[in-house]
Amino acid sequence: LWTLPYVVFADEWSDPAAFAATHAQEIALNLGLGGVNLSPLPPLVHPITRFRVELRPFVAEVTGRPELAGQAVWRAPADVRRIGLPSPHRKVLS
Repeated sequence: LWTLPYVVFADEWSDPAAFAATHAQEIALNLGLGGVNLSPLPPLVHPITRFRVELRPFVAEVTGRPELAGQAVWRAPADVRRIGLPSPHRKVLS
């Protein structure tokens, strides 16, 4: 199963633009990116059994050549529609 790149933050935040400005560099470092400009997308709620997971997705415009960490790979947009992704990640892309 593939996933979109993600970072988990435990702190509460309500202003996506302020979050992006504050955490863009940290996200770039965690994902092995040279730099990143973040644009927020609408939040998504995904129920898992009795839990509700709230996703706060961003479109990331990567600056510089990314150094992919671990098992990360780049995929063409057409490929993403054919590979196995978790349901919440598919919702982000739709």
